Amino acid sequence: MRQHRDHDVHHHGRVSAGGTDAAEASSEPTGEPSEASEPSIAELLTGDHQRLDRLFQAIAVEAALGDSELLHRQWTAFGQELTRHMDVEEVRIISAFSRAQPNEARRLLDDHARIRSRLTELAIDLDVHRLRPDRIRALVAELDDHTRREIALLYPWTVNALDPGARESFRWAHAGERGCECCGAGPFGDDDAT
Repeated sequence: MRQHRDHDVHHHGRVSAGGTDAAEASSEPTGEPSEASEPSIAELLTGDHQRLDRLFQAIAVEAALGDSELLHRQWTAFGQELTRHMDVEEVRIISAFSRAQPNEARRLLDDHARIRSRLTELAIDLDVHRLRPDRIRALVAELDDHTRREIALLYPWTVNALDPGARESFRWAHAGERGCECCGAGPFGDDDAT
């Protein structure tokens, strides 16, 4: 536990139990809030989109090579990552955004529902060895449109609209879904996978 607590101070700027932040843990005061060194919510979510794009590109390569077992594993990883991303957005950001912009929030949630539906359809296609290129292109187009809308509207809104508690809650939910970027550890230590 101690090792991961130090790790959290180093990577996440603070620890929820005990309230230590990076400035207190350092022997020299930094003069800046610990959050200044952390990526913004917009940067974290944009990074998710970039990772998802790389996963999807790997799927396209495997589809061309015809290794169905590897393709199935990659598709499963892609679907899980995309679903986690949408879940965290919906619970931690879009729910708050809906109070300020209800119509736009509804549009984003509708996008998520369509994307989940396409993921299911394509998983079925993959299972019966009929992964159709037109359906893949439709998903790519849907994801691209949705990503542009989030980057233009939702992510900038998070900068000033979310209070520090909501930002911290988002960071822990985001880390809990993905684990730590640098070491892959989950939010509760290296042994959460057991």
